[in-house]
Amino acid sequence: MFDGFISRQPIFARDLGLYAYELRVCVGDSGREVTPMGDTLSQASNAIALDELTGPLPAMITSPLDLMAGNAIAWPAERLILKFSPEVLDQNSDLSSLLPRFQATGYTVSIDGEWQGLDPSSLQLPDGSLITLSATSLPPESILRHYKNQSNITLLAQNINEPDQYEQMKQLGCDLFQGTLFEKPRQFTDTVIPAERSATLHLLARLQDPSIEIDEIEILVSRNATLSYKLLRLLNSAFFARPQTVDSIQRAVIFFGLERLRNWASVIALNSVDYQPRELITTALVRARTAQLLAQTSVSTNSGHCYIAGLFSTLDGMMQAPMATIVEQLNLVPDIKQALIDGSGDVGEVLTAIRALEQGQCSHGLSSRLEPGVQQKAYLNAISVASEVLGAIA
Repeated sequence: MFDGFISRQPIFARDLGLYAYELRVCVGDSGREVTPMGDTLSQASNAIALDELTGPLPAMITSPLDLMAGNAIAWPAERLILKFSPEVLDQNSDLSSLLPRFQATGYTVSIDGEWQGLDPSSLQLPDGSLITLSATSLPPESILRHYKNQSNITLLAQNINEPDQYEQMKQLGCDLFQGTLFEKPRQFTDTVIPAERSATLHLLARLQDPSIEIDEIEILVSRNATLSYKLLRLLNSAFFARPQTVDSIQRAVIFFGLERLRNWASVIALNSVDYQPRELITTALVRARTAQLLAQTSVSTNSGHCYIAGLFSTLDGMMQAPMATIVEQLNLVPDIKQALIDGSGDVGEVLTAIRALEQGQCSHGLSSRLEPGVQQKAYLNAISVASEVLGAIA
């Protein structure tokens, strides 16, 4: 049995396509991310299939000290990137033989570029190895030049939280990128939202208007051929497994109800916007579903409001505009507005808890009110649902 929580953080390629996920493990009384012991990873890998966490993509995990002792990880080695922290490296002097041994087993190895014991001129890293560099604390220029000249290694820039850090790490020749920057505005100079994105916000505002009638929903969706087609395609997909075909928006309202229909229409509208990285819609869907399930099972908060707060939580990154500016244009109820702007209120508490889980913090404001295992179960279900929905409307 695995008594903990595993979340994931995206790692992006230079074109902001998704390269892999870094897994963050939270166990113990601290409620914060830890470097798991080998037996913890062994338990986790036997309890949770890797596909449930990352789909077909590779996963980066921080390698524990005792992994060398023979604790078996059930996840396929060829899909794992072992990230060796300075603490692990300090206790293993014979890296020249150790790292190739892991690679021969099928793992990709990753070395922390800030490790004080690393002499890049003498250490021969296996082909395909990763070097992680922190945007907030770079090694000396001489070492950076050496890394840039190595054709057999890939540079991963982490802790990218500001636009200038992103530009700096690209100029240094980094191949992969990770950080909070990619889910918030990076380059807006004013609060004017381009026409295409403004039209999407107007559609979202009408869809989420509490006073909207069924007839208006039908007209609103039907006049948008792409939205209507993709909505019906989603509702008739294997995800819903309905024995009867839903052939009109009117029938869709009858079968699924007004709230569910406008929520799915909102998902499709968001997916139609041209933004980077595309992972933002996946993050939004995972948050929405996780928030909905936590509210339904363990928290006395409106689950529908929690769903919308999660779904709209990456709108600032999608629209490249401040969240406050976006919320002004959406006809949302006050508790959703508060949750999106400053994380306050009951809905904001749920959204803040989910953000904490993503960062490897399973102890938060809601944790004392949740039964063991509820968070992980909701999170894995949300990943599955997001994958199926995006597959159906692709």
